[in-house]
Amino acid sequence: MLAGSRVRPFDVAAQIAYTAVGLVIAYLTAGTGVGLIAGAIEAFENVAVRAAVAAVAKGTAKVVVNKVAKGGNFEAIGNDGLTAFLGGAVEGVTDVILPSVGKGLVSPAYKEAMARKAEASSLR
Repeated sequence: MLAGSRVRPFDVAAQIAYTAVGLVIAYLTAGTGVGLIAGAIEAFENVAVRAAVAAVAKGTAKVVVNKVAKGGNFEAIGNDGLTAFLGGAVEGVTDVILPSVGKGLVSPAYKEAMARKAEASSLR
């Protein structure tokens, strides 16, 4: 923390609220919730569609949460809003893309070995 700076309560409230909203968005676009939505909306199986939805949702959420928490100290239509939206959008895209990339980094042989180990552990 910089000398002379202090944590403002509305900054902490905004971070807590955004984290909660972000977890819900990540669950629905990159986590287990994808199956629920993809069952109803076929296009949602596409990673690009999920990334776009996550980007818009997290960007918008970050702007709204900051505006609610900071009130007049946050300019939603201006530099503050643009910065918040872009930051949230990048987070949304990475929430969707990184798990997909991670799955590709694990070899099939490793996945099979881990499955066998889990099965052996459950039989004990």
